[in-house]
Amino acid sequence: MNRIDGINWPWMVTQECLDAMKSYDVSEDDVWVVSHPKSGTHWTAEMVHMILAGGREENINRPEHWSRPPEFDYSRSDMPPIFERRTSPHYKEIQKWPAPRVIMTHLTEERMPSQIYQGKGKVVFVIRNPKDVAVSMWHYVKPWKFDPNLEDWDYFFQKYLNGETVYGSWFDHILDFWNKHRHDNNFLFIKYEDMKQDIKTAVTQIAHFLNKPLSEDAINNICKSCSMGDMSQRFQGRSTDEDPRDEPANISVGQVFRKGIVGDWKTKFTVAQNEALDEIFREKMAGSGLKIQFE
Repeated sequence: MNRIDGINWPWMVTQECLDAMKSYDVSEDDVWVVSHPKSGTHWTAEMVHMILAGGREENINRPEHWSRPPEFDYSRSDMPPIFERRTSPHYKEIQKWPAPRVIMTHLTEERMPSQIYQGKGKVVFVIRNPKDVAVSMWHYVKPWKFDPNLEDWDYFFQKYLNGETVYGSWFDHILDFWNKHRHDNNFLFIKYEDMKQDIKTAVTQIAHFLNKPLSEDAINNICKSCSMGDMSQRFQGRSTDEDPRDEPANISVGQVFRKGIVGDWKTKFTVAQNEALDEIFREKMAGSGLKIQFE
């Protein structure tokens, strides 16, 4: 991991990329899907893609719109062999994409392009409860071998609780955006748990936010195409041999789209761990007005 400004970033995130993102040129029709990692980012981005494509999956330009955060840099000379070497950092490649661009990122609030806070583009910000995020992140990071100790759940949990996992504290990440931008016209805050409970309402809400009215048939098609089963099957057919923009060979589709359920934290949390996170949650979230569903 790379530690920059007190936050542990994935090793493929460099100072150059972070500095470039702050002054990134945002287009008026950009849609930024923003979240803390493992919060349903790919799922929400797929909904946005489908909405912009009018509910027709075949209209999405897959080779162009690969799902990689712009802060990632796979062009460096020290890239491990599991990755396809790229010619430039992702933020430079995204600049070549045709509009409308759907850009997925986990950047912290202070690292986002400043033009967004001037009203350019739209942001769909996804919030998932921190307990399920912890479990999902643990399953995801183990194969990456960031730190062999992270394979131990108890070790990982303490790191997560201390805000020492990648992209920093869940609480800092969420509250920085929520407290500063929940009233901004170009921000839509949507909760993972609400989307799981009623995907049709979520699709309609996002479509309205993006000023993309949809027919009933289009909405129903998006709901089906964005179900966990359909998405897992669709993306399972994409391999790193066929498309180097996909997940690296040791990261399976099952880790990107694993269970996708609410309350999976109960399979890993001990009573003591649950109480520890609850205590921090009460302290950090006090007065925020943000309600989170855990099951």
